[in-house]
Amino acid sequence: MSLGTIATTNIHYTPYTNCGTSVVVDTATGNLKFYTDGKFVIDNSHLPMPNGVGLLGGNATHSSGLVVPKPGDCEKYYVFTITTATETGTAGNLYYSIVDMLLPGNGTVASPKGNVISSAKNILVASNVSEALNVVKNNFTGEYWLISASNSLNQLLVYKISSTGIFFHSNYTLSYTLSDIQATSFNPIANKLFVGSFIENEPCLLLDFNVATGFFTSSVSIPGTPLGSSSNPYAGIIDAEWSSDGTKLYISKYRGQAPSFGSGRIYQYDLNFPASPPVVVFSPNTASQSDVCKGLRLGPDNKIYFSYNSPANPNTFIGCINNPNNPGGLSNVNQFQINFTIPITGVGLFPRFPYIESSVINISVVGNNSICAGQNVTLTASGASNYVWSGGVSSTNSSVTVSPSATTSYYVSGSNSCGTDVDTVVVNVIPFYEITATASTSICQGQSTTLTASGSPSYTWTGGVSSSSSSVTVNPNSTTTYYVTGELTTCGNDTDTIVVTVQNLPSVSISGNQSICAGQNVTLTASGASNYVWSGGVSSTNSSVTVSPSATTSYYVSGSNSCGTDVDTVVVEVNISSSALFSYTIDECTNRVVFESASLNAFSFLWNFGDNTVSAIENPEHTYFQNGVYPVTLVVNQGSGCSSSFSQFISITNSNSFDFQIPNVFTPNGDGINDEFKLGGLNSCKKYRLSIYNRWGQKVFEADDAASQFWNGSNGNKKEAVAGVYYYILTDITNTSDSKSLSGYITVIP
Repeated sequence: MSLGTIATTNIHYTPYTNCGTSVVVDTATGNLKFYTDGKFVIDNSHLPMPNGVGLLGGNATHSSGLVVPKPGDCEKYYVFTITTATETGTAGNLYYSIVDMLLPGNGTVASPKGNVISSAKNILVASNVSEALNVVKNNFTGEYWLISASNSLNQLLVYKISSTGIFFHSNYTLSYTLSDIQATSFNPIANKLFVGSFIENEPCLLLDFNVATGFFTSSVSIPGTPLGSSSNPYAGIIDAEWSSDGTKLYISKYRGQAPSFGSGRIYQYDLNFPASPPVVVFSPNTASQSDVCKGLRLGPDNKIYFSYNSPANPNTFIGCINNPNNPGGLSNVNQFQINFTIPITGVGLFPRFPYIESSVINISVVGNNSICAGQNVTLTASGASNYVWSGGVSSTNSSVTVSPSATTSYYVSGSNSCGTDVDTVVVNVIPFYEITATASTSICQGQSTTLTASGSPSYTWTGGVSSSSSSVTVNPNSTTTYYVTGELTTCGNDTDTIVVTVQNLPSVSISGNQSICAGQNVTLTASGASNYVWSGGVSSTNSSVTVSPSATTSYYVSGSNSCGTDVDTVVVEVNISSSALFSYTIDECTNRVVFESASLNAFSFLWNFGDNTVSAIENPEHTYFQNGVYPVTLVVNQGSGCSSSFSQFISITNSNSFDFQIPNVFTPNGDGINDEFKLGGLNSCKKYRLSIYNRWGQKVFEADDAASQFWNGSNGNKKEAVAGVYYYILTDITNTSDSKSLSGYITVIP
């Protein structure tokens, strides 16, 4: 059997309680287990449990009887009570008692109705506390945090409720001293606590709370809510409740003192603007102004209910804030939502409970509830023995791994021997906005184009433009890259790029040699457009054409692109060519060569003599210092660059060495044969002296040109040849400073 706690009003035994009660039912069947007004614990036969009498709850306290399941025990419950001075003389004491449903009570051992454990009754927890009491569940451990408020220390007191008992955990000193803390309320995800005072015009506080650790970390002050004249001390906040989305906070206030209450109102805080004062969303419109609105409670349908009392119909209506997530009057308050026709409520719906869906097995789910698209998360349920998952996933394991494409709610039903509980977790899929940018990506110079982005709630344009609009108009002077970035989330953001090509108006120009020689060709290339048409001696649609005109000719090209058309012209001049030719003569004694040009249409001359020397003279002379064969080239130009060349090989064979032919005998007998002493093999480029001596050393002949002057054998004054052996000396007298000689003997036989 699964047990849970819910809240209602005016379910009592005796005496009548003016404020809160608690009811425990089987959440699976709805069957009653027990209920309490803070003084009595009543079983399901509407009789007080034998030991359920005399609990120290005050009938005028907000939390006169607050029931919390004991963690780890299916059949035990803590009943927390707060006293009032008018009843006990010990105002503001917080006690607990323990109900054990396995004790016989008014039933039998076989069919127990439960009873209060005698050793665990009216156990003091804290003294001098306010009426405000709140409980929140730690879903990580299945334990509870009990929040009370100290009247004397201006502190919130935090107690841990675990399977082993109740322990003081921490305290938090409020940033503003509140005279009488009347209302506290946790937001739906239990990370913020509202604290309000019963005293007129005192500010309210919002505190940050870590439900996993049980510590308050910080607080901020928000404006209070005046109700008019402050002459009556009972003029403050009586209760508070949050909207399901946590953005709106409602408080109920009243003026007067029991039993004559009046001037009740309901205010709304819009926590999107926490510094703004609250606005009235409901105010009595009766002349007596004695209507009362109390006991705000968020129902499982996400509507907020309250008790409504009016002079005409006291204690018969349950009012409702039908759209509590909406601002101001859009919240749609109806004080006559439920009419019971008979009195059913006192001043409100008290007290506040851990969660409406709380079960004694305390099933809870942990896992990252915010992921990026494409990621996965493992959800793990605890607090039960058996599990059944639903809502986009089907499994009986305690853990499931999910990868939703959009925000999804997952449900798990857990059961054990104590019953069944259900928990829900919403996995929020944080969007990653994929950006797409579109535009006319090719424009002409001077034109504009509109860039449009889509796929994100907001945009940032960069790269030559700065804008946060989805569309921007640009007029670039040249091809430009633009970037647009989408809204940044915790999963990042996306950027798209768009290149706008700026196409210039066509400006056609022709490149290529505009002066050629007769017989040559030239390639003309057009640029500055996309399409071309040639004319004027050539027909082509290519960007380049090759032409070989025989005479000077004009060529035309028309170029176009998507932005227009342009025309250019080029004149190719045809020049007459030169004709190179030359002759030469060689001085074999000096190796000097005289060159003579026989070229036609020659304006300039360039000689290359083949020995790394050049000349620009029309008819040059050149001396070679070594024998060899030399390639000689003449390049001539007629003045327009139309050159011509002619080459010949020249052989240089200067005989500076020689092979003398000197006879050693001759017969000057007049027979015409070998009658003179003649020397052969002499170098014709040199001059030789021949001297002849007789055997007594007397010079008998001398000639300064041995090549043309010969000895006939005469000896001095004798005209006839004289037989004998003579001595000769042959001297090279070409260069007197470096004379060389050769000598030998010659025999004369007459």
